[in-house]
Amino acid sequence: LGLSCDAIGQTSRAESLLRDAVEIHRNASTTEKLELAGSPDNLAKFYTAHGRYAEAEPLFQHSLEMVGRIVGEHDLGYAVCLQNLATMHRMAGNGARAQPLLRKAAVIDEAVLGSRHPLVIMILSEQGLVALREKDYTAAASYLQKVYDLSREVYGPDHLKTIFAESNLALSFTRTGKLELARKMLNHVLETERNSPDVSPHEFARSLTNSAELSTMLQDTKQAEAYYREAIPIWRSIAAEHGDELGTALQKYARVLKAGQHKGEARSIEKEAKAFLGARAVSTQ
Repeated sequence: LGLSCDAIGQTSRAESLLRDAVEIHRNASTTEKLELAGSPDNLAKFYTAHGRYAEAEPLFQHSLEMVGRIVGEHDLGYAVCLQNLATMHRMAGNGARAQPLLRKAAVIDEAVLGSRHPLVIMILSEQGLVALREKDYTAAASYLQKVYDLSREVYGPDHLKTIFAESNLALSFTRTGKLELARKMLNHVLETERNSPDVSPHEFARSLTNSAELSTMLQDTKQAEAYYREAIPIWRSIAAEHGDELGTALQKYARVLKAGQHKGEARSIEKEAKAFLGARAVSTQ
């Protein structure tokens, strides 16, 4: 119920329910059971999704240690816990702590499931995203190419998981200077996501923003403006959950507007970005 409340934006109620679940499980039994690790893990995922990494980490560690004691450190459940902790470190910008956890999880998953299993593909994707964040673009492209190729084989070329893999690969190509190839891939991603009812608003807005940044690099200012004009209202509508991305998109949009000689509108967007980011800084202190 807590996770469902979070999914529909009832953040305070979600946190209260998830914390209650943790306390109930802590007091339910003196005997450790595998399902008892689920409650701290769910609360940690909630904190991670809301950028509260310092609160998430000890809960992930608690789940990891409990699962390790109960089923051992070569079990798939242990690998999932490793990956959850690694994802939190990636989102917190700590790739050095994420990669060893991902490598360990990959060894477990491949030994049990083989190299083409969705869990293995997911870990490869995490490794690629960590490499992107760490600006190791050659490694990122290698990981994300594997993810895209495996996704096409396992899910099919038109599956949304494959489309998301294509989007990440295009981002790595952008970083390595393969701009025309990246543009071709992102155009395909946008076309597919625009016509899919299963794509979340933040995923579509992110693809639009990535396309806008690429257009800016290609000096196609008008196209960049068009992408931002479509992306910004979506980011505004989900600012409570994705405020940092809205703030960043507003700043980049203002720079594009300046380049396109829309200086009055650029000043207005700059003011919005400054006010928004300032309010967020105060709220997170």
